[in-house]
Amino acid sequence: MNDRLDSNFLEKLIIKGMLIDKRFLAIVSSVYKPEYFDNSSASSVFEFTSNYLEEYNTIPEEQAIVNSMKDNDRQEIRDFFSDVNAVDFDMTKSYDYLFDQTNKYLKEQAIKKAIMESVDIIDKKSDTESIREKIEEALSKDLKIDLGLKYFEDLGERLRRIFSASDIRVPTYFPVLDEFIAGGFPPFTLSLLVARIHGFKSNMLANIAARQVLHGKNVVLMTLEMAQDAFAQRFDSILSLMDINRMYLEGGNRGKLFKSLKNIRDTENRGELFIKQFPTGDASVRDFKTYLRELQIRGIKPDILMADYINLMKAASKTGEGMYSSIKRISEELRSLSFEFEVPVVSVSQLNREGTFVGFQELDYNYIAECLEPSSKVNKKDGSIVALNTIKVGDRIKGSKGFVTIKRVFPHKKKISYKIKTKSGKEIICSGDHEFPTNEGIKSIKNGLKIGNFLKSRNFCINKDKVGGHRRIFIDGKNNIKKDE
Repeated sequence: MNDRLDSNFLEKLIIKGMLIDKRFLAIVSSVYKPEYFDNSSASSVFEFTSNYLEEYNTIPEEQAIVNSMKDNDRQEIRDFFSDVNAVDFDMTKSYDYLFDQTNKYLKEQAIKKAIMESVDIIDKKSDTESIREKIEEALSKDLKIDLGLKYFEDLGERLRRIFSASDIRVPTYFPVLDEFIAGGFPPFTLSLLVARIHGFKSNMLANIAARQVLHGKNVVLMTLEMAQDAFAQRFDSILSLMDINRMYLEGGNRGKLFKSLKNIRDTENRGELFIKQFPTGDASVRDFKTYLRELQIRGIKPDILMADYINLMKAASKTGEGMYSSIKRISEELRSLSFEFEVPVVSVSQLNREGTFVGFQELDYNYIAECLEPSSKVNKKDGSIVALNTIKVGDRIKGSKGFVTIKRVFPHKKKISYKIKTKSGKEIICSGDHEFPTNEGIKSIKNGLKIGNFLKSRNFCINKDKVGGHRRIFIDGKNNIKKDE
């Protein structure tokens, strides 16, 4: 038989199985789509039968299916049923065979449909980003549904997995840190290292990665902040134990550096290190997936994935308004990456100003989401006070540890801003979901911040409306919390 006849025969066989066995019908109807059938009659019968099962929880009679069709189509459906009934097939003896053949056909038809739709998207010059989603969805089609964990039946196997968890985890090889995180980073998780600006976040990530490579782990580091060569320089310094500011400049140091790194390269049982640069603010988990699948195709299996850093990524899917929603969504997508590639994912994030004043147990996404309004004022080295959105690369502005040089300026994301004014006249412009420590706990404008609340201030701030380390929100009894026009 040619391929076309085989496909026709298999589609009739699938329909026959659906009309005989309710379990088979339930499985197929949960995954298949009408468009997966090349035969239009098979497609129509499948659609009606699937809907009928969902509504009445039973298999429809053949005549009911025929009667549901348009008058002009009924004879064609009767002829189709004649062919289906003529198929000699013992469902009880050959169920597994039919199931496997149906599953293979599902995968073939799903990818075929996805490719055809992708071509249409390209022809219409539509959103080509959706092509990847269609292909990924098609590749994941499968009749064999994971039933999860059988708690009692899988008791021995489950406990063995737990007992061997220390072998599954990827250590940092910093003993104190590994003790704190129970031996290392476990798979199927996202771990986030947070610190204030210039808190050595990326440096910590590089030091962990370097130790893991020396212990035979394959590390993939995806950077959105630094060029690949710039990040590689950190590893040059870490692995050679040389001063990063001097190792390239002096002739003697260059030779020493090369010899040191060559010795490490030639070490047995050393792991691999891959550093991949992505565009700042414009890369998402989708881009990471494409790169990681390319590594898989080339036979490279990472032990751990690192992303530097989360605030410079964009969400792969649309989020609600605000940086809080965006950061939260990116975190969820990074964690899903750990499930797909079965490895730990580690990233870093920068604490905002309020995040530096809260305890470890209080930290959440509110303290790593940027909430400053672009017109917020900053102090420059020359003594002037300017709006945040006017600073340029090369400017020196005052930070938490003195004056720092602006090396890069990123476009801000638009969001609704609010203005808060204290009794002394101090104004704060922030987002609606920005949370403040108050005398009544952590509050934001969206969850109850109101006139009369006291905002926590730094201990060294002296202000006439400071009461017990807080500033009162109050001005002539008027509502001063409002949207900034």
